[in-house]
Amino acid sequence: MIEVCAAVVVRDGRVLVARRTRPAELRGLWEFPGGKLERGESPGACLARELREELALAVEIGEPLGSSERAARSGEAAGLRLTAYAARTTDNAEPSPIDGTHDSVRWVAADELAELELAPLDVPLLPGALRHLSDPDAHLR
Repeated sequence: MIEVCAAVVVRDGRVLVARRTRPAELRGLWEFPGGKLERGESPGACLARELREELALAVEIGEPLGSSERAARSGEAAGLRLTAYAARTTDNAEPSPIDGTHDSVRWVAADELAELELAPLDVPLLPGALRHLSDPDAHLR
């Protein structure tokens, strides 16, 4: 199983989402940003690295908010497990797509999340994201 982490970054009552440019099957879909966990890396270190590399954003990571899985597809050696973590920015910098993984970022309110076309593995993460949005400090202690 390939482990992937996503950050549910909350600031001022809104959550950060990013629109994918790749791979082709995810192009144009929105997600909670993150990336693949490297061997020996903690989820917090993974998310700090990925958000810095992809969005030039510094974050603090809290507790897990939920996960989803996808079985291995034809020709793949392993399936994917995506785990979301509570997060907040550590400064007032605005995220900006810098490595080509995303072409747009937005801060959205809870009601706007339902209107976005989310990547399939991010959809099951919505309940945890909404819990974090409703009480962000509770998940970052």
